[in-house]
Amino acid sequence: MITQKPLPQVSKQYKAQTRFLFYCHIKIKLPVVCHDFYFDELFAELERIDRRYNSYSEDSYISKINKNAGHFTETDEFTIELLQQVKQLSSYFQGAYDITSMPLLKLWGLHENEINKIPSLTEIESTQQLVNYQNIQIEGNRVKIESGQEINTGSFLKAYAIDLVLEKLKNDGITDAMINAGGSTIVGINDDEHPNWKVNVPDIAENTDLFQLKLKNNCFSTSARNTHSNIIEGKEFGHIINAVTGYPSSNYQLGLLTDSCFLGDVLATGLFAIPSNHFLVTLHKIQQDFKVEGFLINQQGGIISSENFPVKIDRR
Repeated sequence: MITQKPLPQVSKQYKAQTRFLFYCHIKIKLPVVCHDFYFDELFAELERIDRRYNSYSEDSYISKINKNAGHFTETDEFTIELLQQVKQLSSYFQGAYDITSMPLLKLWGLHENEINKIPSLTEIESTQQLVNYQNIQIEGNRVKIESGQEINTGSFLKAYAIDLVLEKLKNDGITDAMINAGGSTIVGINDDEHPNWKVNVPDIAENTDLFQLKLKNNCFSTSARNTHSNIIEGKEFGHIINAVTGYPSSNYQLGLLTDSCFLGDVLATGLFAIPSNHFLVTLHKIQQDFKVEGFLINQQGGIISSENFPVKIDRR
């Protein structure tokens, strides 16, 4: 009799499926012994999160909060858990990372709108008044943001959903799998028969490979200026805003190793947003609470790496 649970045997042969969710291509690779319909179960979980909680989904809880700005909106426990966790992690970055920075993204033409002039300081300062994650109010299952505010889930929801899929895989007896979500979230789970997954990490500025990373039951999260960037007056501006300055971050590329996809994506965005000379100091503070290692390539092409990052990064 065919069971809906995948067979837990180990196999070094794999099969994969890729689908478009969270505005990126998500590839799931599983042992070949897993039934094809198991992919449907995994992607269905991702689709559910995308539909119910993505700020870009018309009828999601977050979208309703945004549309009802200035008033409380009834949500569910999942929404509350998400927002509380993100607010807690945001405190590491002293306002530079802010999930209510959508008004700034729009000002810089980084959200489905085009501009042909760099915003003035007056425009930036005026828009910054709408950005403050600490203004997100939570009472029970009700959420309220200030009028003019807007929550953006792009830096955390996809990764949170991947963590839920990983939990399902492990509960179903799968000990060897890999998920690549748009290249910015890559996670592998491994067993003794397959000790690691090898990932080629690109050097975006040089258009070549920077190094090869071995993933073993952990996640590699990335942020980079070349993704969703915008050219204004001949200058390139990335899509990650430092909400304190009001300007897009000038950093070029960042990578983090963590045990959680959600943690990795939030921290990768936050550490990318801050000035490069604050990277190691902030990372050391985070390391007091979480297991995390990473590197940053700044605007000048300089490489800053944490002491225990598993690869020595060297441009030749």
